[in-house]
Amino acid sequence: MNCKIARHTPHKSTAPVEDRATGLVTRCTRNFLATALLGSVLMTSTFGATTAHADDNVISTIVTLQNGGHPLDGADSLTITPDGGINATGIHAIWSTGNGNTITNQGTLSTTGFVAVGIYFNTSNNNSLTESGTISTTGTNSHGVVFVDSHSSYDINFSGAASTTGAGAIGLLFVKSDNNTLNFTGLLTSAQANAILFDNTSFINRLNLTTGAFLGGAIDLGTGGNNVNIDTTPGHSAVWDFGATSNIINGIQVSGTGAYIVDGNVFYSVDTTGFFDRTDALGDTAGMLSSIAASRLSLTGPGSLNKDLGFIADDTRIWGDLIGLTSEYGATNITLGYDHQYYGLALGVEQDYGAATTFGLMSGYLAGKMKAESQFTVSQEIESRGGFAGIYGSGNFADQMKLTGSLIGGWTNNDSERSFNNNAGAPSFVETANASYGSVFIAPSIGLSKGFVLDEQTTLTRSFSALYAHQWSDGYTETGSTTNLTVGSGEASVLEAKAEVGITRHLEMTDQHYGGHVTARIGALARLTPNNDVPTLSFAGIGTLTNADTDRSALVAVIGGIDFYLQITENLSFNASGDIALGSDDYFNAQGKLGFKVVF
Repeated sequence: MNCKIARHTPHKSTAPVEDRATGLVTRCTRNFLATALLGSVLMTSTFGATTAHADDNVISTIVTLQNGGHPLDGADSLTITPDGGINATGIHAIWSTGNGNTITNQGTLSTTGFVAVGIYFNTSNNNSLTESGTISTTGTNSHGVVFVDSHSSYDINFSGAASTTGAGAIGLLFVKSDNNTLNFTGLLTSAQANAILFDNTSFINRLNLTTGAFLGGAIDLGTGGNNVNIDTTPGHSAVWDFGATSNIINGIQVSGTGAYIVDGNVFYSVDTTGFFDRTDALGDTAGMLSSIAASRLSLTGPGSLNKDLGFIADDTRIWGDLIGLTSEYGATNITLGYDHQYYGLALGVEQDYGAATTFGLMSGYLAGKMKAESQFTVSQEIESRGGFAGIYGSGNFADQMKLTGSLIGGWTNNDSERSFNNNAGAPSFVETANASYGSVFIAPSIGLSKGFVLDEQTTLTRSFSALYAHQWSDGYTETGSTTNLTVGSGEASVLEAKAEVGITRHLEMTDQHYGGHVTARIGALARLTPNNDVPTLSFAGIGTLTNADTDRSALVAVIGGIDFYLQITENLSFNASGDIALGSDDYFNAQGKLGFKVVF
């Protein structure tokens, strides 16, 4: 006795489709009727009491059932809280008959044994199901959710996770059921059978999906005629095959902001978060590198501190900084949430020219990693490594005014791993495509500051700076998967403005050190992305994906930081700084550096 429907392959049975469908219905219905006759409709609670039906019941602990499933027989309500659950052996966890039942599962449903279904609707119409918890079945023909001769349920919302591991155990099964609406944003996997199966007598059902969903197992929507609607909300990339013989009314209908393409009954989508991260990573790294130059200029001229002579102009100085940052970006209407980390080393040489002018050269190494995750899987990881070089300088004017500027350029080699959900890709239903590509960038910046002496040891400084950064990235074609993406060359640009107020307290000279200072800063940052386009995306033999929405709002953040500078000897100094930014769209950034300066 087996209801299993094999995953769709090009080698199909030669029996007529209707005969095979009739056989399916006969076998499945026979199983369900036999189970119904053998199973008690009474539930034994943990306290030993029995109830004829659910009425308005709430389960907030784990209930173990062996003699009968938890029944609903019309106009009943059952709620399972996050701490609640039903463990059933040899029987359905929830059994719905009659009309107008309401089921809400926030907890866990677990079944073992033969034909032990998670939620079973039998001749049950106009029901409401909210499934945000988990369903797990392990037995033969123990399906996740089943509708048999059940109609007109318009409020079926599935955002949780369901998995079936037994032979012939289907994730979601419709038999002789029509005019139901399923809104699916969760996870559904079947290890040995279909993830979704509509028999040929089920029709005009509506399957509404988002690209944040995860599907594992073959999909067969039958020949009766059903609807598929997909909203390309932010989510991992996906390849969903709805079955070559499925009768999808008017084809797969797609809406939303993402990049996608439809080829017959197969839907392809690509998560574009990694492409939008190019602008954010560019803004964060270019901002960090330009701030290194700016901090160098705040530590130079009118010179290092000489214990006997006070401030004098320096000779040639060399310096080095260990640098690092971490950033987090929250999910938006077009991207997943993601984070990246960068670390590196900067070295430089600088010289004062008189008491008013400083110029310097810098170069270094920078490496980092970006990671974007959906609710159910890692969507993309990009590792980068490269170098940079630049020039910077400043000039002092009257009334404590200082003009600073820098020009920094660099290059990176990037290794991408893009994961996507392939419902036909057992056993994990996740594939990974790999690619390598190069990028170069340039970032000019300018700043203006003015100091106000508050007393002999305290100075107030107001500053404003602006940064523009532009990056060019090579195109590439992925390898290593069944659906490799070709990405065109692309450009990204960032325009950033920052205003800060800082208070500096100068340290007194002692026998142990030659003085120094501590500065506390607070301010605001605004970032625009003038060039934020997603490059051309295509699959060989299938076509070019629709362009993803690129309408992103500006990033606005509050920033703060602390700088510490200590002159250890006449020729050696130590510096450290840390910065934090909190901004729109759950933006968080923390960066720091630790460095030295030697005077020759």
